[in-house]
Amino acid sequence: MNSNQDNLDAILEDANRHLSDGNMEQAISESSRVLGIDPQNPYAYYIRGISYFNFRLYDESIRDLLKSIELEPTNAGAYSMIAGSYLNSSEPENAIEYANYALQLNPEDSDAYSVRGLAYRNLGDMENAVADATAAIELDPEDPDAHKCRGGCYLFAGEFEMAIRDLTKAIHINPRDNGAYASRGRAYFHFNNYDQAINDLSRAIGMDANHYTSLWTRAEVYLAIGSYPEAIMDSTTALKQVPTDTDCLVIRAQAYYHFGNADLSIKDCMAALAIDPQHAEAATILANARQNPLRSQNRPTSDLPTRKRSTNDSPSESSDFCLTPPPPPPVPPLRTRRPIEERQTRSSTQPPPPPPPSKKR
Repeated sequence: MNSNQDNLDAILEDANRHLSDGNMEQAISESSRVLGIDPQNPYAYYIRGISYFNFRLYDESIRDLLKSIELEPTNAGAYSMIAGSYLNSSEPENAIEYANYALQLNPEDSDAYSVRGLAYRNLGDMENAVADATAAIELDPEDPDAHKCRGGCYLFAGEFEMAIRDLTKAIHINPRDNGAYASRGRAYFHFNNYDQAINDLSRAIGMDANHYTSLWTRAEVYLAIGSYPEAIMDSTTALKQVPTDTDCLVIRAQAYYHFGNADLSIKDCMAALAIDPQHAEAATILANARQNPLRSQNRPTSDLPTRKRSTNDSPSESSDFCLTPPPPPPVPPLRTRRPIEERQTRSSTQPPPPPPPSKKR
């Protein structure tokens, strides 16, 4: 019996080591081996659930993590990871629900605050988003998601200097976060710092050539500085992903118009007005293009609107506000862990494991 337990402990330690090293396939394989021998092992489900999360297999992650908390309901980290999976599945209400459970178990769970803040941000509740992001930063000043979340909220509110400060911190902690570069680039754009805006947006696009927010934002910057072919190229790439984005159609329509191609400008304006008949800018550009079809790109452009797209009218893009998978908490060997009822907890009574959300997936 002891030899079998020692063998399980060794396999579980290997699974946790693979997870910590970023070898998700091996972590899944080893934790599955444990579950083949002991199907009631909560730590194996926990490790495999986190591994699935890192593979962006969120349904599988939620399934394993729910099983883990069914077997060990005091594991606050499992609730946080479920919240993160729901966040990345564009289900912010469920993310908030499970982050709340995590915080009941552990009021100092910075990940839960960070995830809940991002969920509030995606729901447009900026006040609660800033509060949760700030709480996460106070608990863990090196949490890049919390800085990115708060920076995004400041960007939304037009507090561009504060947005740049938080987003710069997020980038310093995690230089591979293209969403943070995209948001900071937009903040620089609203500061009329076009060179820095293009630099940040190009960094984001360099990490992901189809990063939608970066593409249409860089198109706006190119339009503002008169680089019309580049504006047309970026907006065209963005529209391949979201062809119904009327503001992006208007960006390209303005670029075509200034570049001297009235026919294509009219076509984009008509497409935008077919989607939104009340789009004032599309109507204005359409009227100008019809009145001045031979317009040269060298003529003044003062008769056309050149507004910056608002910080709060951009399409939601989950990849911009998405939990960066945290390093997994270490899972000690089974025999070093005390029975659940003997462990110290932060409250004398713990909430029972919640049922899966009523919303059917």
